[in-house]
Amino acid sequence: MGVVLKGLALANLERCDEAIAAAERALRLNPELAQAQELIDRLQATASRVIGQW
Repeated sequence: MGVVLKGLALANLERCDEAIAAAERALRLNPELAQAQELIDRLQATASRVIGQW
């Protein structure tokens, strides 16, 4: 993967991590938010795929 693509992947991974943290905070505030848990699961899967591409 080229340097530019790695940079883009890192930027996306950072935003993904921030989104995971926000969804986790929402889930702590309201444990009944099934959508937050679904979002966390999808974002973690996306982050794993990005990391796996390196």
